[in-house]
Amino acid sequence: MQLLRGLLTEIYVIVVIPDRKKSTIELAHLLLPRFLSQKESDFVDLQTVLNKMYYNSQYSPEGKSFEEM
Repeated sequence: MQLLRGLLTEIYVIVVIPDRKKSTIELAHLLLPRFLSQKESDFVDLQTVLNKMYYNSQYSPEGKSFEEM
């Protein structure tokens, strides 16, 4: 697991957990998620995070798309 954790810092991990038990949350955090949600959620927050992640992947900090650079 420690070997995989090093790789997970390079990718965006989103985890949807089945419950809010402390042990479940602890296990989920081992994956170093950018976002953690639960299955009972309406997923509006997840949609917002995914939209922001997509936007940030398309645009540089200066507001230009990477295709324009």
